[in-house]
Amino acid sequence: MPHVLGFAFDPSATQVVLIQKNRPAWQQGKLNGVGGKIEEGETPLQAMCREFEEETGLRLDNWQHFATLIGSGLEVFCFETRTEHLHLLHSCTDEEVSVYPLPDLPEHVHHNLRYLIPLALDVQLRRPVTLSYNL
Repeated sequence: MPHVLGFAFDPSATQVVLIQKNRPAWQQGKLNGVGGKIEEGETPLQAMCREFEEETGLRLDNWQHFATLIGSGLEVFCFETRTEHLHLLHSCTDEEVSVYPLPDLPEHVHHNLRYLIPLALDVQLRRPVTLSYNL
């Protein structure tokens, strides 16, 4: 089942938006990027825009696809964006969204953020990469 995962940064890339996950169970209590399932008929970009707005109240349309994770029965399209409007976001679900400083992320981030965030910030990356993924 395809999913999207997005990292919204401030313009200087010193802060990132993360969400405190309540579900699925294997992510409970962890911080992760904002995302979710791609709905029937949606492109990954459309899903990323929708999911971010549903969870943060902030509509961002300038997402860039930087990686695709494949494995463990999942396909996850990873996106990044930069915006000066992070101060406008708020939690719209029971999963709390917050802005966190980089590089000092809390210990309870999902393990893949330790490589996905630097990959998202790699300005020399010219095209999306595909990575094998294990939970």
